Amino acid sequence: MKKKTILSFALALALTVTAIGTATSAFAATSAPMEPVTKIATENEDAIWEQIEAVEEKSDAIFQRNAALWEKLDEICNVLPDDYDFTNFDEAAFIRSTNALTEAEKETLLADIKELNELDAQMEALYEKLPDCDNMPLYEKALEKADPKVLDEIDTLEQEYDRLCEKPPICGTR
Repeated sequence: MKKKTILSFALALALTVTAIGTATSAFAATSAPMEPVTKIATENEDAIWEQIEAVEEKSDAIFQRNAALWEKLDEICNVLPDDYDFTNFDEAAFIRSTNALTEAEKETLLADIKELNELDAQMEALYEKLPDCDNMPLYEKALEKADPKVLDEIDTLEQEYDRLCEKPPICGTR
């Protein structure tokens, strides 16, 4: 059941990113001239998004190179009682404490976690550089010109994302 939740969340997130990208591409394809300041802001924002995508690819590669171990950790977590308290859950401490992994497997996962935490910090720094969408005129113009079907799909995906985020965390996943 927990794997279905993870897959549902991943699918919802991927669809949200795709829908937003589609809406952004549609807006970018308009022939209306942009003001110089807006153009510079958009170019800078595009560069930040490219950096974010590069960090996401690195993160995915870390999971893929040890996919079998991450799946094994997920299976270990799936046998935890339903009422397991994930408040202040420390993934590294959990890995160190489990008897279901060899020392070599633990060290591999702990090294991955260290790399992933570094990438998370990079990702947060990049997101901080992005303009706040609530105060961004370009974003508002894009919403005005966006296809209503795309906006409905984005809204549906955001609701699904919120629903999945309200579920308790699943250990061993990001």
